[in-house]
Amino acid sequence: MSNEQNSSDAKAHPVDTLVTLSVPDAFEVLKKAMQADADYAWSWHCNIAMMCHDAILAYDDKVDFAHKVGNDSASRFMKLCFDIDTAKHKNFTAI
Repeated sequence: MSNEQNSSDAKAHPVDTLVTLSVPDAFEVLKKAMQADADYAWSWHCNIAMMCHDAILAYDDKVDFAHKVGNDSASRFMKLCFDIDTAKHKNFTAI
């Protein structure tokens, strides 16, 4: 089997397709995904909040403060970058 035949039979790797996107276009795809799926956006919110929470606790032991600031910071980031208000997510009121 020739190399040419092998390459035509191989499936394209998803990254090969994404590489052709400009950064603004890729960001827009991500933004639309966040806006279309509140739970996906919430997962990003939670990861950002925990990063902030852990960073605060590295300097201070006020867990409640770290929790509040972490979630507020995550909400602000999500609104700024993806124009989605994760503070309105159903799980936000539970925290």
